[in-house]
Amino acid sequence: MMKYCLLSLLLSLPAAADTLSQRVDDSGVSHLSDVPHPHTERASDHQQAAGIAVGSSPMAAAPPLPITNYRVTFNSPRDGDTLCSQQGNVSLSAALDPLPEYYQLELWLDGQAAARVSNSPRLTLENLASEQYQAFFKLLDKNGKFLAESSTITFYLRRARVGQASQAAP
Repeated sequence: MMKYCLLSLLLSLPAAADTLSQRVDDSGVSHLSDVPHPHTERASDHQQAAGIAVGSSPMAAAPPLPITNYRVTFNSPRDGDTLCSQQGNVSLSAALDPLPEYYQLELWLDGQAAARVSNSPRLTLENLASEQYQAFFKLLDKNGKFLAESSTITFYLRRARVGQASQAAP
């Protein structure tokens, strides 16, 4: 008995595909239904116009991936911070929301790409001169495609030398 139920179900699928209706709501979401809705077109008409064989699954084409709005912000340093390092080393970190499964974080310093790390929100720059810097992060996907950018911050680095008095920050 179970065999006959499955067989009849499988045989009815191509016929059911001809009676599906498709509509796109005001938000751009596509809806498929076997119950007609006002202002819809039959899925088979849509499939024929798109060159899809009638009777094939309306779900055969993969839906587009959702667009995710990523956000990148500085954790450290903060805008206006003055950092002191005898060696000129600066650690920078970002907060990512949402956190991508795989990503690259690129640091731009004074208008030039300065460093890139993969799957880490932290990086360290070494031997920087004692001066003012403007920095921002770019978030990239695994292929290097741009996802998001932080706002630009300004930080100051002061390198104290042995035997030299430290200077006040601006």
